[in-house]
Amino acid sequence: MARWSSPCDAADTLAWIVADSCAADSLALALYPGTYYIVIAPAVFSGVDCGRDYVAGVTCVPWQPPVGRCCYGDPAAPVCTENYEPDCRVLEGVWNAGLDCATLCPPRPGCPENTLRQQPAALPADIWAPVVSDRDAPGGLAVCDNYTVTQPIGRLRVWGFMLDLPGGTANCVEDPLPFIVSFRADSAGWPGSPVATCTTAAPGTDGDSYGSLTRYQFDLTLTPPCTLRTGWVSVEGAGGNPACGFAWLTSPVGDGHAWQWQGTAFASLETDLSYCLAAGECAAPPGLIARLAPEDPALVELQFIAPAGGDYDIYSTTDRNNDGDPRDNDPQWTLVASLMVSAPGTQAWTDPAPLVAYRNYVVVRRCDGILPADR
Repeated sequence: MARWSSPCDAADTLAWIVADSCAADSLALALYPGTYYIVIAPAVFSGVDCGRDYVAGVTCVPWQPPVGRCCYGDPAAPVCTENYEPDCRVLEGVWNAGLDCATLCPPRPGCPENTLRQQPAALPADIWAPVVSDRDAPGGLAVCDNYTVTQPIGRLRVWGFMLDLPGGTANCVEDPLPFIVSFRADSAGWPGSPVATCTTAAPGTDGDSYGSLTRYQFDLTLTPPCTLRTGWVSVEGAGGNPACGFAWLTSPVGDGHAWQWQGTAFASLETDLSYCLAAGECAAPPGLIARLAPEDPALVELQFIAPAGGDYDIYSTTDRNNDGDPRDNDPQWTLVASLMVSAPGTQAWTDPAPLVAYRNYVVVRRCDGILPADR
C-alpha cells in the first residue's frame, strides 16, 4: 500500500506483502485520514499473461490515532502544541507520542537568522545515529537529504561528528574540517546530477556528548549562493586527514528518507539528516544608475551591480516625499519588476512605463531584509 503525497511526488510505500500464486493473503495497517492507493501487480516481469484479474477486499474498523506533543518553530525556543503525528510533520516539528505540553519541549541547537529550511539536530535522548559522509571512507560515502526553499541558499549549518576512519566509531579532531557541499536536482525521487558544488572548510564548535562521541556544529558559507530551490543537498568530508572523517547527525524531522552514495550507486536510507539552510549575508546591490533608454528616450533604463546571483525587486514611486525604503508594504512604493539574476555582474532593466513626471527607483536584493540600494 502506498500513500500519494501530491500529484507530482513519488508514492511512499507504507507496507507491502508478496503472496503465492492463486493464494489469499492479508495486510493490516493503521492509517491516518488521507488518500491512499492499493497497487496489485505481478512480483515478476516474465511468464505472466497480461490482463490477469485480481480480487481485493478492504475492511475498515474505527481507529483513534494517538495525540502527542509537537514541538516546532525555533529549535532553541520551540513552541508546543498537541496534535496528530502527520499534523506535526506539516509544522516541521518533533512529535512524541504519550506526551503533552505539560512536559516542556527540550531546546535544540538553533539555526542562524534568515533560515529558509531546517531539520533540527537529534538530542542524546532521542533516537539518533552518525551517518558517515566522507570521501575517505571505504568506497567514498556521500549522504543526500532533500529540501525546498524560496530563496537562494548562502549559508549551511550542519551537526555531526569527527570519527576515525575506516571504523567510524571513535572521536578524532581535524580543525578546520574540509567539506564538499553539493546541490542536486531531483530526478523522480532520486538525487540527480550536481547543479552546484562548493568546497569549503569550517572549525567544529563543541556540543553535547552522545555516548562516547562528541557532537560538533559546522557553519559553512556558500560562495556563490546556490539558486536551486528544490532538490537534494549533500555534505561530505573532503579529505585532509584521511584517518578522520565526517559523520552527519540524524534529525527527528523530515520525511524519513535520504540517500547515501556508496561508491558506485545510491542506497536508500530511512532517516533524515540535521541541517539549516539559510539565506546569505548579502550586501545591497550598489551602483544604481537611472538614465533615458537608448532605444526609446521616453523610457527609463536602470543599471545596477548584482553582488551575487539571486532575486532582486525593483520598486518605483512618484511621491517626492518618499522615505526611500519600500519594505513592509510601504504604500508610497510600487513593485514594478522582480528579476532572477543567475550570476553576479552589471544588470540592466527598462521600465515599460513612459516617463511623464518625477519617478524614483529602489533596487532591493531579497535575502535578509537589508537596507535598499542607492536611489
